[in-house]
Amino acid sequence: RVVLPPLREDVRALAESPAESTSADAVSVSERKYLTCCVRLSPEKEPENFLRLCRWLAARDALRSASLVPVLCASTRGEYAASVRSRFQECVRGNEHRIVTEHLDAKGLRDLFRATRLNYHPCRKDAYGMTVVEAGAFGAPSVAQRGGGVGAT
Repeated sequence: RVVLPPLREDVRALAESPAESTSADAVSVSERKYLTCCVRLSPEKEPENFLRLCRWLAARDALRSASLVPVLCASTRGEYAASVRSRFQECVRGNEHRIVTEHLDAKGLRDLFRATRLNYHPCRKDAYGMTVVEAGAFGAPSVAQRGGGVGAT
C-alpha cells in the first residue's frame, strides 16, 4: 500500500486534472529556468541558506551559464523579511532574478513550479516541508538539507 503525501485540496486538484498533467508533461527541463526558494521568510526557515547558494552560484557565473533564474518567494512582511529580500538582490546583482511578493494561490504555485528546474528547501528542520511536495506535484525536484530533519523527505 502506498500512502500519498498530503496536498492542499486545491493544489491536488490542479496536479491531478488530466488537462493540467498533459500540459505539465509537455514542459521540458530546458524550458524550466527557475531556481526557486518558497518558504516563509523567518529565521527558523533559514532562507539565508538560499542566499548563500545564490551568492556562490553568481560568483562562479553559474546562474548565467546554466540559464538559471533565482526566484525568492517573499510575501512575508516585517523587518527580517525585508532584510532577506534586500540581501537576495545583492547576492544576485547583475543576474536575472525574481522576487514574488504576492501570496501564491494554487494556480500561482502551479505556474511557478512548472517553470522551476530545481526547488531549494533551505531549512534543516521542518515538521513537513509542504513546498517540497507541492513542487513535486508539478514536476519540479527539490533539494533539502542533509540530516533528515524535513518531514516530506
